[in-house]
Amino acid sequence: MQHMWYFLDTYSLMLGNIVVFVKTMPSLFAPFYEDFFVNTSDPYQTRALKLEILTTIATESSIPAIFEEFQDYIKDPDRKFVADTVAAIALCAQKLPSIATSCLEGLLALVFYESFISNSVHLDGEDAVLVQAILSIKAIVKMDPVSHEKVIVRLVRGLDKLKEPAARSLIIWMFGEYSFMGDLTTKIVPPVLKYLAWSFVAEVVETKLQILNSSAKVIMRCTEEDMEEFKSIVAYVIELATCDLNYDVRDRARLLSRLLPCYMTHQGSSHQPQNGDIYKELANHIFNGKLQPTSHPASNYRIYLPGSLSQVVLHAAPGYAPLPKPQSMELNHNVTAAIRGKAKLSGSDSDAESGSSTYESSSVYDSESEGAGLSDRDTVESHQAQEDNQDAPLVQIYDASIQQGQAGQNTEENLADLISTDLTELMSKSALESWLDEAPAEPVVQNLTQTSSARVSFTNRNFERKPKLHTLLDPSGSNGLSVLYAFSPEVSPRSRLLVCVDLYFENVTTQQLTDITIESEEASSSVDFIDQTSEGYSGVPTIVPVEGIHSLAPQQMAKLVLQVHFHHHILPLKLSVFCNGKRHPAKLHPDIAYFVRPLPMDLNTFLCKENQLRGMFEYARRCAFKDHLQKLGHEDSAEHIDKNLQVAQSVASKILSNANIHLVSMDMPVTFSVDDASGLCWRFSGEILSTSKPCLITILAEGRASGPLDLAVKVNSEDTVFALNLLNRVVAIID
Repeated sequence: MQHMWYFLDTYSLMLGNIVVFVKTMPSLFAPFYEDFFVNTSDPYQTRALKLEILTTIATESSIPAIFEEFQDYIKDPDRKFVADTVAAIALCAQKLPSIATSCLEGLLALVFYESFISNSVHLDGEDAVLVQAILSIKAIVKMDPVSHEKVIVRLVRGLDKLKEPAARSLIIWMFGEYSFMGDLTTKIVPPVLKYLAWSFVAEVVETKLQILNSSAKVIMRCTEEDMEEFKSIVAYVIELATCDLNYDVRDRARLLSRLLPCYMTHQGSSHQPQNGDIYKELANHIFNGKLQPTSHPASNYRIYLPGSLSQVVLHAAPGYAPLPKPQSMELNHNVTAAIRGKAKLSGSDSDAESGSSTYESSSVYDSESEGAGLSDRDTVESHQAQEDNQDAPLVQIYDASIQQGQAGQNTEENLADLISTDLTELMSKSALESWLDEAPAEPVVQNLTQTSSARVSFTNRNFERKPKLHTLLDPSGSNGLSVLYAFSPEVSPRSRLLVCVDLYFENVTTQQLTDITIESEEASSSVDFIDQTSEGYSGVPTIVPVEGIHSLAPQQMAKLVLQVHFHHHILPLKLSVFCNGKRHPAKLHPDIAYFVRPLPMDLNTFLCKENQLRGMFEYARRCAFKDHLQKLGHEDSAEHIDKNLQVAQSVASKILSNANIHLVSMDMPVTFSVDDASGLCWRFSGEILSTSKPCLITILAEGRASGPLDLAVKVNSEDTVFALNLLNRVVAIID
């Protein structure tokens, strides 16, 4: 579980870094929008980051598919995530105005549905979804209020059905802000204003303040013909507010009582209050101010460099410094002059010019010309290598650095030539690393493969395999029938999902046993196993029907092969063993080391695949190995045997006897003492039965052959959960 949380945290950090690049260049990620769809198992932080990415990279072509996903997200039990989804819909509508109408229709339906749910059953988070839906409608309407006049009217008409104070306040604000904007809004102003005056006393403080503000806006924007009708309603509301228990409401009423009389009297009336023009200007600034355009600035917490600690903790961590600006170094004039002189000399030399053009045509980014020139030689060498491998010795000497690094050697030399007249001549390597805010490179203490090593080939050597036997049925409780089982390395010919298990039956009594059969206790085992293995993932294992044993004489043994489909590496298979007409229950416990099958590959393929499965696809543990000590102690001439080879064979035999995997290679260092086993390295490869994904196992030894060895076990696989469980199983096998 701890490793699972580590994986989830790592995934969230990766998404957080991706968001930084998405904000900078959304078109780069737009074609891959499906990769950011939310999974049901994602935690809230991961979901929020994926929503932000989808909102940013949405385009006219991808928005239909994204909206289909949003419709599923709205049904999620996590109401906080639903509210975030509703907010994302508004952001998409603001980004793509062509979808604003369809977004408003969906949001209106959601508002009325959530209001019905909130009124009937009070659930945690429902109010937040309702408020966020109205906020999203408000943001979309603000872009073009005249075109969305009907949306405002529909919201206001449903005001009596909404009981959430925050939602009512938002709708009342929209009513006051967009009153008299068109014919429809002008018609609904009188009845809505009367309804607000009637419900004023029962409202909360926030809603009362919003009613007062909207009443003021109605008075300021209405015509003189409608003034008499509205004046009495607003005066009644102000009178109620003056007597309210809350002092904020009373203060707001006093403010309006001084500002609004200048609007409630005719322009030429003698009752025009003193300084009426000043009051009008003040009221216009307070209630008729222009709405600021909606902007979506980048999140302040993502101003730091991607991948840095500061970007994770959301503040500048100790030692954090941004990257320097381009060309921020002050060049030495003497060095600059020398470089210019060198350039002139190279320009006057025709041979240098032709060589430069040749090099540019076959640079580190273009390998076609180089590969074409070497094709014939490579073909001859490959045939020679095939002939040499036929008589390959048991022990082969090779330089690991050459084998692993020759591919990148030419590239590094070319890159060094490219920058030879640039930064490397202007400053030292340590100064360059300091300028890049990087620590100088430290020497590698120990690599998985030594610089020079002897490779022991096991192509022509057969290991001793001793599968571990487990008790399926004890003879003391089964009338003398003993049943043992061991997992077989054989691959089932029926289905790749099936694991082969060898069953050993023995009659330990003096009487004959008859009608010995084995069946699964689950009713699903009677169904055709092919349908079960291809479609059945209900958590119940499936077995292939096997023919029973007609009779078993005293002290006689028999063997059956049972093909099992385990759906989990922990869930046991419940069996029923029938003998002499009696049923004996038994349990067959799975072994995850046999949930893989051998995947043959050479060393180079293994190393390339291992480099692709770094980081979150890699798990490692340490353990102790002592089995070789007993074998070395029983050898008659222990001083004349190769202890390291004996240790290597012991570890390989132990692993291959208890796991269905392929031994790729075993490396033995050349420069070591007779008793030093440090540097022994085993590599195994396998393929997961359920997913057909490769799984790589690397074991590195440290210590002396005459004592317990400290082994570092590492598993690389895309299926991280399976890799972690397999790692624990391999460690248990070694211990």
